[in-house]
Amino acid sequence: GTGFQTAFLPWLHSSARTRGEVVYNVVIALFLMLARTSPGTKPSVFLAAMLTIYILAFCVSMVIMAL
Repeated sequence: GTGFQTAFLPWLHSSARTRGEVVYNVVIALFLMLARTSPGTKPSVFLAAMLTIYILAFCVSMVIMAL
């Protein structure tokens, strides 16, 4: 770790782990809603969207955890 409970910049007062978990939970919820509302999507398009959302969740949570 960095040695800081609230990450590098103490703008947000929750712990970095909590912020990361919240971001991942929100992204998973949005993905499940997307999957539910698009049942006729081709499997290759769905796989591409799934991987993109996973990478986006990783990048966004990393930034939010650093704040």
